[in-house]
Amino acid sequence: MKTFKILSFVLISLIVFVCSFSCKVTAQNQSTTQQDFIILNTKDTVYGEKIRFVQWFQRLGRLTVFKKNDEELEYGFNEVYQIHKFNRRGKKLVYEFVKEYKDDENSYIAMDVVYNTGKVKLYYDDPGEFPDLPFIVSDFFYGHVYKNRHKELLAEFDKCVAFREQFSTRKSRRRNQIEKLIAFYNAHCED
Repeated sequence: MKTFKILSFVLISLIVFVCSFSCKVTAQNQSTTQQDFIILNTKDTVYGEKIRFVQWFQRLGRLTVFKKNDEELEYGFNEVYQIHKFNRRGKKLVYEFVKEYKDDENSYIAMDVVYNTGKVKLYYDDPGEFPDLPFIVSDFFYGHVYKNRHKELLAEFDKCVAFREQFSTRKSRRRNQIEKLIAFYNAHCED
């Protein structure tokens, strides 16, 4: 009876040890694969434990990268191309700094990236009162796509014959379909 108790104790201890070791390895693998980083305009990559950024009114914002060894690196918004962060659930978030106003050097803000290649670039901005407001950067349109500016954007898109034929109905041209509209325009209207 005594050997049975000792054997069961050893077996339970072994199971606990194996489980705790595998959890440590999994946690280490997640921390190395899901590390926050930024990409600078010079295409250099800077990794860090935490990334925080501060936006001031009428001044250029600042981004701080906190490293493991208590080192802090600071960059201005105009020096940073993209931020790659992971939220608590492990979902990757990508922000890109874009000038809110084309001619103002202090108006850089972080926006969610949707399409950042092609003739028309689409970002989502959350300025507080509007959830995920579309923001477009192109040669012919620059800024938020409010309800009153959506028609202006469609007028530019309609210069492409393939776009007019594909999106001829009013329902297909709505503002909530903006991702489809831009994806099609970038694929078929790059003239």
